[in-house]
Amino acid sequence: MTFDLRARNNAFGFPTCRPLLCSCRERNVSRKIIDLCAALVALLALAALGALLFRPFSLTALVRDIRQRVEILLKPPASAPSPLSEAKPAATPPAESEAPVPAPVFVPVMPLPPGATPARPITSPMTWITPDDYPPEALRHEWTGRVTIAWTIGADGRASNCQVISSSGNAALDDATCRLVMTRALYEPAQDTKGRPIVSQSRQTWLWQLPDVPFGVLH
Repeated sequence: MTFDLRARNNAFGFPTCRPLLCSCRERNVSRKIIDLCAALVALLALAALGALLFRPFSLTALVRDIRQRVEILLKPPASAPSPLSEAKPAATPPAESEAPVPAPVFVPVMPLPPGATPARPITSPMTWITPDDYPPEALRHEWTGRVTIAWTIGADGRASNCQVISSSGNAALDDATCRLVMTRALYEPAQDTKGRPIVSQSRQTWLWQLPDVPFGVLH
Protein backbone atom coordinates (compact mmCIF):
# COMPACT_ATOMS: atom_id res chain seq x y z
CA MET A 1 0.00 0.00 0.00
CA THR A 2 1.48 3.34 -1.02
CA PHE A 3 0.67 6.95 -0.07
CA ASP A 4 0.91 10.11 -2.07
CA LEU A 5 2.92 12.64 -0.11
CA ARG A 6 3.21 15.36 -2.69
CA ALA A 7 0.33 17.32 -1.47
CA ARG A 8 2.09 17.68 1.81
CA ASN A 9 5.49 18.69 0.44
CA ASN A 10 6.48 22.14 -0.53
CA ALA A 11 8.58 23.24 -3.41
CA PHE A 12 11.76 22.09 -1.68
CA GLY A 13 10.46 18.70 -0.92
CA PHE A 14 9.82 19.31 2.87
CA PRO A 15 6.49 18.73 4.47
CA THR A 16 4.60 21.90 5.06
CA CYS A 17 3.49 22.91 8.57
CA ARG A 18 2.49 26.57 8.18
CA PRO A 19 -0.77 26.24 10.07
CA LEU A 20 1.01 24.60 13.02
CA LEU A 21 3.69 27.33 13.00
CA CYS A 22 1.13 30.08 13.20
CA SER A 23 -0.55 28.43 16.15
CA CYS A 24 2.76 28.14 18.02
CA ARG A 25 3.60 31.80 17.51
CA GLU A 26 0.19 32.96 18.82
CA ARG A 27 0.57 30.82 21.91
CA ASN A 28 4.00 32.27 22.58
CA VAL A 29 2.65 35.84 22.36
CA SER A 30 -0.25 35.10 24.74
CA ARG A 31 2.11 33.53 27.23
CA LYS A 32 4.37 36.59 27.14
CA ILE A 33 1.38 38.92 27.74
CA ILE A 34 0.25 36.82 30.69
CA ASP A 35 3.78 36.80 32.13
CA LEU A 36 3.99 40.57 31.72
CA CYS A 37 0.67 41.15 33.52
CA ALA A 38 1.74 38.85 36.33
CA ALA A 39 5.00 40.78 36.66
CA LEU A 40 3.09 44.07 36.82
CA VAL A 41 0.75 42.69 39.51
CA ALA A 42 3.73 41.48 41.52
CA LEU A 43 5.40 44.86 41.24
CA LEU A 44 2.24 46.62 42.43
CA ALA A 45 1.95 44.24 45.37
CA LEU A 46 5.58 44.81 46.31
CA ALA A 47 5.08 48.58 46.08
CA ALA A 48 2.03 48.43 48.36
CA LEU A 49 3.88 46.27 50.86
CA GLY A 50 6.84 48.62 50.85
CA ALA A 51 4.53 51.59 51.48
CA LEU A 52 3.08 49.82 54.49
CA LEU A 53 6.43 48.70 55.93
CA PHE A 54 8.46 51.82 55.25
CA ARG A 55 5.88 54.57 55.70
CA PRO A 56 7.33 57.80 57.28
CA PHE A 57 6.75 58.38 61.02
CA SER A 58 7.12 61.33 63.44
CA LEU A 59 9.86 60.99 66.06
CA THR A 60 8.07 63.44 68.37
CA ALA A 61 4.84 61.43 68.25
CA LEU A 62 6.79 58.23 68.95
CA VAL A 63 8.51 59.75 72.01
CA ARG A 64 5.19 61.12 73.30
CA ASP A 65 3.54 57.74 72.92
CA ILE A 66 6.40 56.00 74.78
CA ARG A 67 6.24 58.56 77.59
CA GLN A 68 2.49 58.11 78.01
CA ARG A 69 2.85 54.35 78.20
CA VAL A 70 5.65 54.64 80.79
CA GLU A 71 3.55 57.03 82.92
CA ILE A 72 0.62 54.63 82.82
CA LEU A 73 2.87 51.77 83.93
CA LEU A 74 4.50 53.78 86.74
CA LYS A 75 1.32 55.39 88.02
CA PRO A 76 0.42 53.84 91.40
CA PRO A 77 -3.05 52.35 91.70
CA ALA A 78 -5.62 54.51 93.42
CA SER A 79 -5.82 53.36 96.99
CA ALA A 80 -9.16 53.06 98.73
CA PRO A 81 -9.79 55.79 101.36
CA SER A 82 -8.93 54.74 104.85
CA PRO A 83 -11.88 54.28 107.20
CA LEU A 84 -10.03 56.34 109.78
CA SER A 85 -9.69 59.28 107.39
CA GLU A 86 -13.41 59.20 106.62
CA ALA A 87 -14.42 59.00 110.25
CA LYS A 88 -15.82 62.31 111.39
CA PRO A 89 -15.22 63.53 114.93
CA ALA A 90 -18.14 63.03 117.20
CA ALA A 91 -20.21 66.13 117.43
CA THR A 92 -19.95 67.66 120.86
CA PRO A 93 -23.26 68.64 122.37
CA PRO A 94 -23.78 72.38 122.24
CA ALA A 95 -23.02 74.06 125.48
CA GLU A 96 -25.84 75.77 127.24
CA SER A 97 -25.89 79.28 125.97
CA GLU A 98 -25.45 82.03 128.45
CA ALA A 99 -26.85 85.49 128.11
CA PRO A 100 -24.32 87.98 126.70
CA VAL A 101 -22.42 90.00 129.25
CA PRO A 102 -22.67 93.78 128.84
CA ALA A 103 -19.49 95.79 128.86
CA PRO A 104 -18.74 97.60 132.12
CA VAL A 105 -19.64 101.28 132.14
CA PHE A 106 -18.02 103.92 134.32
CA VAL A 107 -20.66 106.26 135.69
CA PRO A 108 -19.34 109.04 137.93
CA VAL A 109 -21.59 109.90 140.81
CA MET A 110 -22.85 113.43 140.47
CA PRO A 111 -21.71 115.41 143.52
CA LEU A 112 -24.28 117.39 145.43
CA PRO A 113 -24.00 121.13 145.69
CA PRO A 114 -22.39 122.37 148.89
CA GLY A 115 -24.81 122.30 151.80
CA ALA A 116 -27.35 120.09 149.96
CA THR A 117 -29.12 117.23 151.72
CA PRO A 118 -28.63 113.78 150.09
CA ALA A 119 -31.57 111.64 149.06
CA ARG A 120 -32.82 109.02 151.54
CA PRO A 121 -34.53 105.75 150.56
CA ILE A 122 -38.04 105.43 151.91
CA THR A 123 -37.85 101.63 151.87
CA SER A 124 -34.79 99.52 152.69
CA PRO A 125 -32.68 98.49 149.71
CA MET A 126 -32.75 94.94 151.20
CA THR A 127 -36.39 94.73 150.13
CA TRP A 128 -35.80 95.86 146.57
CA ILE A 129 -34.27 92.51 145.53
CA THR A 130 -35.07 89.26 147.37
CA PRO A 131 -34.32 85.54 146.74
CA ASP A 132 -37.79 85.23 145.24
CA ASP A 133 -36.66 87.58 142.47
CA TYR A 134 -33.94 85.21 141.24
CA PRO A 135 -34.31 84.99 137.42
CA PRO A 136 -35.66 81.50 136.53
CA GLU A 137 -33.05 80.96 133.81
CA ALA A 138 -30.19 81.92 136.13
CA LEU A 139 -31.63 79.74 138.89
CA ARG A 140 -31.95 76.78 136.54
CA HIS A 141 -28.32 77.09 135.43
CA GLU A 142 -27.14 78.08 138.93
CA TRP A 143 -25.64 81.35 137.73
CA THR A 144 -24.33 83.63 140.44
CA GLY A 145 -22.45 86.91 140.52
CA ARG A 146 -21.90 90.38 141.91
CA VAL A 147 -23.50 93.39 140.20
CA THR A 148 -22.70 97.04 140.76
CA ILE A 149 -25.15 99.54 139.30
CA ALA A 150 -25.63 103.29 139.35
CA TRP A 151 -28.87 105.19 138.83
CA THR A 152 -30.35 108.64 138.91
CA ILE A 153 -32.73 109.81 141.62
CA GLY A 154 -35.14 112.35 140.24
CA ALA A 155 -36.66 115.34 142.02
CA ASP A 156 -39.77 113.19 142.47
CA GLY A 157 -37.76 110.54 144.37
CA ARG A 158 -37.99 107.86 141.68
CA ALA A 159 -35.03 105.95 140.21
CA SER A 160 -34.18 106.09 136.53
CA ASN A 161 -31.32 105.77 134.09
CA CYS A 162 -29.86 102.60 135.58
CA GLN A 163 -26.46 101.49 134.23
CA VAL A 164 -24.25 98.49 135.04
CA ILE A 165 -20.84 99.58 136.30
CA SER A 166 -19.50 96.12 137.16
CA SER A 167 -21.16 93.09 135.58
CA SER A 168 -21.92 89.82 137.33
CA GLY A 169 -20.80 87.93 134.26
CA ASN A 170 -24.35 87.20 133.18
CA ALA A 171 -26.77 89.57 131.47
CA ALA A 172 -29.83 87.93 133.04
CA LEU A 173 -28.63 88.90 136.56
CA ASP A 174 -27.52 92.36 135.45
CA ASP A 175 -30.84 93.13 133.75
CA ALA A 176 -32.86 91.84 136.71
CA THR A 177 -30.91 94.08 139.11
CA CYS A 178 -31.58 97.24 137.14
CA ARG A 179 -35.20 96.35 136.47
CA LEU A 180 -36.02 95.64 140.12
CA VAL A 181 -34.27 98.75 141.45
CA MET A 182 -36.01 100.97 138.90
CA THR A 183 -39.36 99.46 139.91
CA ARG A 184 -39.03 99.37 143.70
CA ALA A 185 -36.61 102.10 144.73
CA LEU A 186 -38.32 105.18 146.16
CA TYR A 187 -36.56 108.13 147.79
CA GLU A 188 -37.01 111.34 149.58
CA PRO A 189 -35.20 113.41 146.96
CA ALA A 190 -32.09 115.38 147.68
CA GLN A 191 -32.62 119.05 148.60
CA ASP A 192 -30.55 122.14 148.11
CA THR A 193 -29.83 124.69 150.78
CA LYS A 194 -33.22 126.21 150.24
CA GLY A 195 -35.08 122.91 150.70
CA ARG A 196 -35.95 122.45 147.07
CA PRO A 197 -35.76 118.85 145.64
CA ILE A 198 -32.89 118.34 143.26
CA VAL A 199 -31.61 115.45 141.09
CA SER A 200 -28.92 113.22 142.56
CA GLN A 201 -27.30 109.84 141.90
CA SER A 202 -26.70 106.65 143.81
CA ARG A 203 -24.57 103.52 143.38
CA GLN A 204 -24.86 100.10 144.99
CA THR A 205 -23.68 96.47 144.68
CA TRP A 206 -25.89 93.34 144.89
CA LEU A 207 -24.67 89.79 145.34
CA TRP A 208 -26.69 87.18 143.48
CA GLN A 209 -26.34 83.79 145.15
CA LEU A 210 -28.51 80.71 145.24
CA PRO A 211 -31.39 80.89 147.77
CA ASP A 212 -29.69 78.53 150.26
CA VAL A 213 -26.84 81.01 150.90
CA PRO A 214 -26.86 84.62 152.20
CA PHE A 215 -28.26 87.01 149.66
CA GLY A 216 -28.67 90.75 149.36
CA VAL A 217 -26.97 94.10 149.34
CA LEU A 218 -23.24 94.30 149.95
CA HIS A 219 -22.84 98.05 150.22
